Amino acid sequence: MIEPPQITEGKSSDNDVVITHGCGDGAVIGQSVVFPDGDSSTIVANGNPYTGSLRDFLQNWGGVIQFVQDRSLFSEQDRKVDANRNTIGFWFGGGRSLASYAFGRIPFVSSAILFRG
Repeated sequence: MIEPPQITEGKSSDNDVVITHGCGDGAVIGQSVVFPDGDSSTIVANGNPYTGSLRDFLQNWGGVIQFVQDRSLFSEQDRKVDANRNTIGFWFGGGRSLASYAFGRIPFVSSAILFRG
């Protein structure tokens, strides 16, 4: 789950991916996140699969997502990038683990996203 679930157009936002539970009694040992862009993934528009790119809806998609380096939950982390070196996701893992019944937060920042009119 991503908190906050909505952001205001044209404003940067501090966000978290919230880990709400592990699988069964097993501890959570990592988190991997990729933001769909429609180029190498599927996006949904108005409840239907959309075959175009996220750039059809956003003016400035590419490089607007950045993870926040934070070792309070996992000791290792890095970004995932596309062919243009834009951050499209991130992963966290290693070191400590998160109890299966506990919540954890993975911080990231989204810069001002602009929708097409």
